[in-house]
Amino acid sequence: HHRAPRGFRATSVACGRQGRGMGVVRRALAASADDGHDDDHDEDHFLDFGLGVFVMALAFGIIARQINAGARLAHSYTSRKLLELLSRFPYTVFVLLLGFIVGVTFRAGESQGKDRFGDSLTHGLERWTDVSPEVILFAFIPILLFESSFSTDVHIIRHEALQVLFLAGPGVIVSTFLTALFVKYVFNYGWSWTLCLLFGSMMSATDPVAVVALFKDLGVNQRLGTLIEGEGLMNDGSAIVIFNICLAAIEKRRTNNAGLSAGDVVTTALQLSLGGPVVGLVLGAIMSTILGNIINDLKSEVTLTVVGCYACFLVAEGSKLHVSGVLAVVFAGLYLSFYGRGKISIKVEHSLHSFWHIAEYVA
Repeated sequence: HHRAPRGFRATSVACGRQGRGMGVVRRALAASADDGHDDDHDEDHFLDFGLGVFVMALAFGIIARQINAGARLAHSYTSRKLLELLSRFPYTVFVLLLGFIVGVTFRAGESQGKDRFGDSLTHGLERWTDVSPEVILFAFIPILLFESSFSTDVHIIRHEALQVLFLAGPGVIVSTFLTALFVKYVFNYGWSWTLCLLFGSMMSATDPVAVVALFKDLGVNQRLGTLIEGEGLMNDGSAIVIFNICLAAIEKRRTNNAGLSAGDVVTTALQLSLGGPVVGLVLGAIMSTILGNIINDLKSEVTLTVVGCYACFLVAEGSKLHVSGVLAVVFAGLYLSFYGRGKISIKVEHSLHSFWHIAEYVA
């Protein structure tokens, strides 16, 4: 019942094709014991990859989005009314709840020494549970930011620009200080003011995805949806600037027992808040120019936007510039939305936006 090792099967096929006789086959059989260890190692790699968790998450998304369809197909009155009530919530809420149930079940089985999901899914859950935050940041955040900024309505965002900047600038600063004040005097954790401000900046980076999705389903005024989505994009950059300043102050105090000077704070704030938009605008202009020279090539135009999206984030965060990658991606997407739409081929534009909608949904 033991399956032949991959090395043995490949050798057998090669012998059959090249007519080298059974000598090579016998040598492959003699080495099959060693290949068994390699197969186990390869199988471990497969189990550790975590692909099953990714597929499960996509399946949860399908289930959550089809609750409304289930309400139409339900036979009993009670089930239909229950599903109609649940369908009023955004699908992201149900994905969160399903993931929470899986996480609790996984942790409960882990504490009891039981494997409730099978080897493959259990290894995948362990891999995703311990995933580095940088993987999430670099893999998924650029997609979400670029799609939202790229699909922004140009005319509406021009009228709402001042409100967006006010909410994402002074609004985030006020929110950060109020949250820090609450944590300092209510939680009583003994945290320093810098650490409280660090926590406040994290809590001030709101995510409007569920709210905007609900607005679209309810047919709310598009200006209000654009205002909230635009503020959500910009406040991520503002919160990260405050976060990085507080983090730098904590690290400097830990190493030199001295905090950041006022000059250091201003320099860091200007570097992060202005450097990111500059990088995004420059790379956005380059993408727009290249798009204008590509005619009716769907694969090239879609790939160019993907490369540009990640290039903005990598150049800003991974190079010696050390500027805000969030703001770089947002401003690159806004530049393409303002000036690059006319450069996209007419036959490609619909498919390009459909691709980014699907990419955002998967992310």
